[in-house]
Order: sequence, then C-alpha cells, then structure tokens
Amino acid sequence: MFSGISNVRIFVDDWRGAVAFYRDVIGLPLAFLSEAPPYAGFMAGSVTLMLEPGGDEHGALVGRFTGISLATEDLAAEYQRLIDDGVEFLHTPQKQPWGALLTHFKDPSGNVITVVEYRRA
Repeated sequence: MFSGISNVRIFVDDWRGAVAFYRDVIGLPLAFLSEAPPYAGFMAGSVTLMLEPGGDEHGALVGRFTGISLATEDLAAEYQRLIDDGVEFLHTPQKQPWGALLTHFKDPSGNVITVVEYRRA
C-alpha cells in the first residue's frame, strides 16, 4: 500500500536560476541541494518539489503545464506579492465552479504552476 506522494519533479533550462526563483521569489524552503548531479528539493507541505535540469533527456518537459498546484490561505496577498516581484501570471485569480480561487504563473523556464486557495464553507 502507498502512503502518499513523496515528490514531484519540475524540469528547468536554467537550474541555478530556478533554484533562486523557487527559494527567493516563491518562498519555498530549500530542503536539499546537489551540484553534481544538479538537483534541488523544496518543502511544499508534505511533498518535496524537485528541480532538475531538462537537458537532452528531459528537455521536452521544460516549459509546459506541470499540473502542480501550490496551496495558499490568501491568494489575493500571494498574487500581489508575486506580481510585485515580477512573476508572470496567465490571468488574475478566478473563482472556480467548485468553490476555490485559482490562478497560474510561469516560472523562468516557462513551466506553468497553479496557485489555489480552497474556500471553506
């Protein structure tokens, strides 16, 4: 039996720049970092968000919709903070038919990440 999701991987074209972006702009805590081979892990709740260079093997996975959602309790505040830091959003936060607020941003490699605020009834 599986106990949960351990990690998710994002492939990037500028690994060092992506590490700085997810650590310094997005604000995820760095859990580990390796220069050789290059990879980094960030704590995102109980899941580790891994950054790896796309390179030849995974280059086609750079700059795409990732399907990864980061949760926040105050999407309006996070949206404004990230806009002020120059993060490119695809649209303003929008209420979803299922009740949450949701938006998407691009990381420096063009990967699309979802940000969601779940509304409690």
